[in-house]
This record gives sequence, structure tokens and C-alpha cells, in this order.
Amino acid sequence: MSSDVKYNERRNRVLNAIPKRLFKDHYSPIEVLKKGAAYSMIIALRNNGKSTAMTILILYAWQFFDYPSCWLRRRKESLTQKELGMLFNKAFDIVPNKKGYDGYALRTGRFCGYWIKDKKKVYDDPFCYTHSLSAQETQKGTKDIKNLLFIVFDEFLSRSAYLPNEFILFTNLVSTIVRHRDNVKIIMLGNTVNKTCPYFSEMGL
Repeated sequence: MSSDVKYNERRNRVLNAIPKRLFKDHYSPIEVLKKGAAYSMIIALRNNGKSTAMTILILYAWQFFDYPSCWLRRRKESLTQKELGMLFNKAFDIVPNKKGYDGYALRTGRFCGYWIKDKKKVYDDPFCYTHSLSAQETQKGTKDIKNLLFIVFDEFLSRSAYLPNEFILFTNLVSTIVRHRDNVKIIMLGNTVNKTCPYFSEMGL
């Protein structure tokens, strides 16, 4: 069985199992992701819940199947505790807490659930890794992530603040994360802010 077939089985296992009710009042990415494209762009008005929906899916995939994912942003500064630390707050309230976590935290660029034992936090393995395009050259040591499910690039559309050679930075970072696997899907989330975008031109869209 090819690695891609195995990946599709893992992806479909999650998409078929997750209850639709978890996406109540939020955008649901299920139908888009079931198409199985290597790259999926989800573009919509701001505040329609697309980022929250992906955090719900990522947390569910970890809680029930132990599949971690990655979250990408353009700039390293947007990956701080202050900027991103509460990313999974809504998802943590919505997704059934099968692992019995007492909470979660962003630690050295990785989201981890934790239990409190003897008044101390005991951290589980990361369920979501964060990376930035602006610091991708310093992330060459990224280790292979077992059973990696999704790579989500949040806010890939910008009004004007694209990085120099951004598309190359993006493809290099994806290559670093994916390594020799050919079976990881990338979901690009964007708000309707600008039709001029290097990703559209580079991808022939």
C-alpha cells in the first residue's frame, strides 16, 4: 500500500468520524478536504470561523487518533504566546476531551495538552507545531513528525506585507516539514483582502 493511500485512509478516518455538530456556528472544512487535493485554499470574509474550524479539526484528530498537524504564519513575531497562545481556546471548549487534559499551552513553538499531577503540569506530546516563513531558514532541524496530518497556512493573503521571495520561502518550509513524504495536505486560509497575491501567480490561478 502506498504512503499516499495510507494518508488518505488516515485523513478520511478523521473526516468521517468528526461530528458535524462540532462545527455549529463555524465554517466546516470537511467537504473541501474530502476532495483530497494536495493544496486546498479556503478564502472567505473575515470572522466566518474558518481558522477556528481548522483548530477544531486538528484537536479532534489528536484527541481521537493521535495525528498532529502544523500551523504556519508569515512572520515569526505572530507565533508568540501573546499573539497565538489562545489559538485553540474555542476548540478546547468544543472538542470532546478524550485524553482528559486539564489545559493546553504553547511551549517553544508547540501546542501541548497537559495534566496536573501533584500540583505540577505534565505535558503530553505536541498536537500542533508552529512555523513561520520569515524564520524558515533557522528551522532546517525540524524533525520528522510522525503521522503528520495537515499543514495549515493561516492568513496567507495579505493587503501588502508579503515577504521578499515569499513563495520560495513557503515551498522551502513545506519541504522542510514534509521531508521525504509525499502524502501531507496543505490548507491555505485567507481573508478576502487582495486579489494580487504571489501564490495565485506562482500556482497559475
